[in-house]
Amino acid sequence: MTIEVGKKITYKDLADKIYELIINKCDNIDKTIPINGQTYTISSTSKTKCTLTINDNKLVPISASVVKTQLDSFLSSRGIKSKENEVITFKGMMNFYANISSFLSAKMVLVGSSFRGEKYVIYNASATNYTSVQTALKDKNYTKAQIETDVNSLLNAINSTSKVFYPATTITYTCSSSSSSSSSSSCSSSSSMFIAYMEI
Repeated sequence: MTIEVGKKITYKDLADKIYELIINKCDNIDKTIPINGQTYTISSTSKTKCTLTINDNKLVPISASVVKTQLDSFLSSRGIKSKENEVITFKGMMNFYANISSFLSAKMVLVGSSFRGEKYVIYNASATNYTSVQTALKDKNYTKAQIETDVNSLLNAINSTSKVFYPATTITYTCSSSSSSSSSSSCSSSSSMFIAYMEI
């Protein structure tokens, strides 16, 4: 979707643009995140081996239809969906972005893997911890100070990193020993280890 110069913009135009942005930016929409389900060797000697496996249900593919349903539901709960064909005013645009910043900061998550040096943006379908952004929309006149306050509120919401998630990760240790009779035995154990990824 392209918003042309001089075109009247509706709420639906902006909502469609946000949906398009989410689909284009998130690496797990209708796709598998490469690091999920993979095993990495942390250390290995002739007698011991330590491996790590990442397996987290937040890194699984999410269909684009789920994103659309959740975005529409969110916009409905904020009273925006019912106005989608209205031409948006400057105040309305500020209100729209104040609300959508809450949605994006909860739903879009940056994931990093220190084992491959890769980073992914994922859509977290289970997130519902939406932040609250206050604007000065009740005032008849929108002053310069109010604009600055509202823009700062938007930036704070978008850049919020107060929540940290930990993908489920398992470390397995395998050891073997041999005696003079050449018999050998093996043992294994597992424990939890976490790689942090943060909301953006």
